[in-house]
Amino acid sequence: VGPAGGGGEGGGGGEGESEGGDNGGEPGCGGAAVLGVIDFGDLVHTWRVNELAIATAYALIALHYDSAARASTHASASLSQPSLSQPSLGDASSSGEGEGRGHGGGGPGAVAEEEAACALVSGFAEEAERQGQPLTDPEWTALPTLIACRIAVSLCVGAYSSSKDPSNEYLQLTLLPGFKALKRWRDKPAAELEQLLRRAAA
Repeated sequence: VGPAGGGGEGGGGGEGESEGGDNGGEPGCGGAAVLGVIDFGDLVHTWRVNELAIATAYALIALHYDSAARASTHASASLSQPSLSQPSLGDASSSGEGEGRGHGGGGPGAVAEEEAACALVSGFAEEAERQGQPLTDPEWTALPTLIACRIAVSLCVGAYSSSKDPSNEYLQLTLLPGFKALKRWRDKPAAELEQLLRRAAA
């Protein structure tokens, strides 16, 4: 165990790592092999299901990094003045519908969001069951909405921060991928997504 660095969210209740996103980790620790990361700066006592929702939200966002890179030229002007209702971001989101990412396209890998969410959630649920602390009915019910909420929080904070510092590319990393992920995740009602996740973990 060695110190790395610090980054701030995280379920029944317990200590959670609240910045489980893809950009929240450290690459290494003095050249030693990294088996895991504990960021004590983000340690909070909260609902366990939040941790699962945050990890799943960033997994869904990560599905769209490639298409966001292809659309970056088209969206660059909009990203300098981000808004949740930017027409160009909506255009960029719809332009990738047939690219095989997300369940809206119908091509190869057309249910990528659902597959990724089911894989992550089922693994978490299996381990929770093994430890004698299975996910509760209220946690299952809240999970799809919490996933969407975490994507929305990332978008809002990123858009606001980017508007204050447009030259900071780090602040724009999840904007376009986040819009695409949120749009596709919310294509289905929360109750339907809940049943999908429950079946995957059964």
